[in-house]
Amino acid sequence: MLDVSRLSTREAVEKIREEWTELQDRSETLNPFVGPEWTIHWMRSLMPETDEAWILTVRDAGRLVGVAPMHLHTYRLGIRRLQMIGSGAPWVGPFEAPAVLAAQPQGRQIARALIEYLATQQRSWHLVTIALGESGDWLEPGWLAAPDFTVVAYKTTPFVVLPLPLAPRGPSEGRRNLKEAVRRARNRLTKRFGVEGWQVEGLTEPDAVRSASEELVRLHRARAEFRARGDEHSDVLADPQVRAYVLDVIADLAERRRVTVYRLVAEGETLAVQLVLSTGTAAFISISGFRSDAWDYSPTNYLQWVAVTDAAERGISEVNFSSWPTQAKLRWSRTVRSTPEFVVIGPGRFAKLVAAPAFLTASALSAYRRELGVGTIGQLFRRVDSNRSAGRPAS
Repeated sequence: MLDVSRLSTREAVEKIREEWTELQDRSETLNPFVGPEWTIHWMRSLMPETDEAWILTVRDAGRLVGVAPMHLHTYRLGIRRLQMIGSGAPWVGPFEAPAVLAAQPQGRQIARALIEYLATQQRSWHLVTIALGESGDWLEPGWLAAPDFTVVAYKTTPFVVLPLPLAPRGPSEGRRNLKEAVRRARNRLTKRFGVEGWQVEGLTEPDAVRSASEELVRLHRARAEFRARGDEHSDVLADPQVRAYVLDVIADLAERRRVTVYRLVAEGETLAVQLVLSTGTAAFISISGFRSDAWDYSPTNYLQWVAVTDAAERGISEVNFSSWPTQAKLRWSRTVRSTPEFVVIGPGRFAKLVAAPAFLTASALSAYRRELGVGTIGQLFRRVDSNRSAGRPAS
C-alpha cells in the first residue's frame, strides 16, 4: 500500500534530497524539471511569504517512489489554489515543465494515491491544478471518492521532440533547410576566422558552468535586445530574483553533471551560448544567447546541432526543443508531444460558484459546465443547491 505524506519546510525537503535525486535517476524520466533543485531553491528564494509548501511524497514500504512539489496560494476573493511549484507566480521562464515525479511502472498507482490524498485535504483548498507528467496520461475522476468533486482538463503544453537515434548521416539528415543553415554557418565562420580560429566548447565541469552562466545571462539579454528578420525573444532572466534562482539551480545541476553550456568561441571571445539540461535519458534545449554581430553565423542553430549530435552519441532517447512549437523548432522535428494539466474543483458552493468560474479559462469553463451538465450560471447555482439538499458537502 502506498503512503502519502506532506513536507512543509525546506529543511524537511533537504533531508530527502538524496532520495529524491536517486528516484529521479531511477525513474529514467525524460523531464529535467522534476528533481529537487528546482523545488529547494524555489522554496528558499521565490516562495511568497503567505504561501504554504505542500511537497507531497509517496512511499512504498518506506522507499520513496513519488514526489509532487506543490504550494498553496491564496488569490483575490479568498480563492485557495493548490498548484505545482513553478506553474504560478513568480513566473520562471526556464522552468518549463513542473510535474509529478514517479517511479516506473508504478506511475498510475502513484498518481491515484496523490489524488486520493488531496481529496482528504479538501477543506484546505478550493482548486488543485496538477500536471501528472509521466506518472499518468490522464486524471481519472473515479480516483475521487466523493461524488461532488469535479475534474477538468485545464490546459495542455506542447513540446517539439526529436526522437533518437538519428539517421546514420547525422541530425540534419532529411531536413534540407536545417542542413543548409548548418553548412552555411560553418563556412561563414571558417571564412571569417579561419579553420583554427573558432570552435564550439561543451562545458560540463561545475566551475566552468558557473563561469559560463554569467556569459549566458549577458548574451541572453543581448539576444532579447536584438531585432532582425522577425527574430524576437524576451529576456526571461530580466527579474533579478528569477535570474539568481536560475543560476543557483544551474550550479546545482552542474554538480550532478546534468547541464551543459555550449559556447561558440572565435578568437578568444564568446559569440553565442546554449544551455542544455539533461537526464539520463533525454536532453532539453533551454535558454540561449548571442552577440548581435554573430547573427550571420546562425549561432543558435549551430550550437543546437552540436548538442543534438552529442546527445545522439551518448545514446539517449530524445532531444526536447522546449515548449510551444515555432518554425525554427519544427525544422528539427514534426513530433509534438502535449502534456496536460488538470484542475480538481472541490465540493461546496464557493469552490464551484466563485473559485472555478474566476480561475478557469473560457475553454476549461465550458468543459466544466459540460461536466456538470449545466449551460448557465443559474443552472449551476441550482445544481449546487440540489447537491446540498441531497446531503453532499457544501464547503
